[in-house]
Amino acid sequence: MNDTSITLPPMTNDTDLPMASEITDSAKTMAFVANGTGIVMASTANVTYQEGELFTWHGTELIILPMMMVLGIAGNLLVFYIYHFRWRSNTVTLFKRMLAVLDLCNLVLALPSLLYTVVNPGSDGFQVNCIFMSFVALSTAIASGCLLVIIAADRFMKLCLLRKTGIGTILAKKLFAVSVIIACLLDIPTVWLFGMTTVVFKHYQVQVSYCFIKTESKNGVIFYVYIAMLSLVFMAVMAALFVLYAKVIIVLRRLAEKHDELKRRPSLAGGAETLKRQKQTEVMQKSAVVFIAITVVFFASYAPYFVTMIISMLDQSVEAAMSPGLKAIYDLAKLSPLANNVANPFIYSFTSEHFREEVKNIFTFKACEKGFFRRRAFSFSRSDRSKEISEISDSREQET
Repeated sequence: MNDTSITLPPMTNDTDLPMASEITDSAKTMAFVANGTGIVMASTANVTYQEGELFTWHGTELIILPMMMVLGIAGNLLVFYIYHFRWRSNTVTLFKRMLAVLDLCNLVLALPSLLYTVVNPGSDGFQVNCIFMSFVALSTAIASGCLLVIIAADRFMKLCLLRKTGIGTILAKKLFAVSVIIACLLDIPTVWLFGMTTVVFKHYQVQVSYCFIKTESKNGVIFYVYIAMLSLVFMAVMAALFVLYAKVIIVLRRLAEKHDELKRRPSLAGGAETLKRQKQTEVMQKSAVVFIAITVVFFASYAPYFVTMIISMLDQSVEAAMSPGLKAIYDLAKLSPLANNVANPFIYSFTSEHFREEVKNIFTFKACEKGFFRRRAFSFSRSDRSKEISEISDSREQET
């Protein structure tokens, strides 16, 4: 048998070989060295993860966002129309219109941008829409919290301090404008903090990109200052609401006990003036209960979101280990604040029979009989204003 010889290629310098530090797991680089043979075989196989299938990994957003937009926009437009055109103007209707305006801003401005980032994660407009959406959503959230404090202060002044005017419509508008300006100023850092965040699901060999605080921003000074500032605002709003409504609830319980006593002993009710004051008190009680319900829904809707935000910032590997089904539930928790933008019209419907009647009149076109956009008359004279308060107290128009 003839000997066969194998001619090996000339050995390369060590510098031509990949260093151990250059072999990274993310690139899936593998080097095989056959010891003792003098043969070094090196091969690299770069693995790039494709963006996950849209509905599989973003199904929650694709379903929830359009649904919330339709329900929220329609509901809050009804609220604004009814309390602006179909009701006499006062602080209660003004506060409800303000809440509707903030909800509409988030639904009309922020949600389309969020939907764009979900559908087009690789587009050139992703960064702009992400920043705009984050700025609007967080600004309206802070402004809503401040407005709830203003409403609670008004309820406290009327029920606990027995001030007839409370804050007043003019002062309420000024405070609302200041709240919006402060909220916008506080959220300026979102321009530098928010952007594309990508989570790699290695088990499924896909990656999912979404709008959130950028990874490189989480260790910066701006990030820590911004988080501390948001935490301070949140705790201040929560503390103010807790103190004010705790006192309001105490007064409401006392008034309820007094009214029960009057029902059991009609002789204590007194004359017409006493009955009138009792009706006015009942009106304030109902409006206070409505605003307390709105406040509870506000904080309850943000609780799941805060949990997901903390998880995403502290340990992103938790999300990376999720299945598509578990991620759908996780995304639903992220979208929980949208419930606050949709809930108020339902709260008004459940608590006010007259509000339901107005909605029914709109859909049956009965509202057109007296002018669809003709606003109720409002007088600033003292005598007319007193008469108006009396009429409101004696009618269903001021149930809540």
